[in-house]
Amino acid sequence: MMLTILSNYKAASGITVLIEKSLLTTSNGYLYMHDLIQEMGRCIVRECYSNTMVWSPKEIKEVMTRIDRLETVEAIVETKDEYDHCYSAKVFKSMKKLRLLQVRGQFTLHEPTCFPEQLKWLCWFCYPFQSLTMTRDMSKLVGLEMTFGWIDQLQIEKKMPFCKSKLFMYNSYIALL
Repeated sequence: MMLTILSNYKAASGITVLIEKSLLTTSNGYLYMHDLIQEMGRCIVRECYSNTMVWSPKEIKEVMTRIDRLETVEAIVETKDEYDHCYSAKVFKSMKKLRLLQVRGQFTLHEPTCFPEQLKWLCWFCYPFQSLTMTRDMSKLVGLEMTFGWIDQLQIEKKMPFCKSKLFMYNSYIALL
């Protein structure tokens, strides 16, 4: 699954090599790496793809408050619970290229009503809203994690195509595999 998601980044062969050299490990479908390797990867991404992938609270705030950055960002991965304010749920309409969103808690002021069409992975720890609506615009989604959230209702639009995906929901964890 991880190699499928990363295929657009031409990373599949690189990940295989890192696993063979024991620099990455996999267990129960999760990919693990040493902190130093993770930071080295982030440095490379900052140099090569500075406008497309963000994970520090400062970078996330800059992206979320500038229209020109919203249109180019492909991944937002919140690594710390250090943001000082929430963003408008409408901000996702401007993120045409966003493929990965991993955030936590009160990231937006209100429940999002739409997500970008290109979104492949949505991971929202401690999702603070009671429902989530999945529309046909989310047809490219292959992973959905909503751990430790307040979600009571998952609404799926009738014509939502889950191409070879399966939906699992237990407790507050939802996964499309």
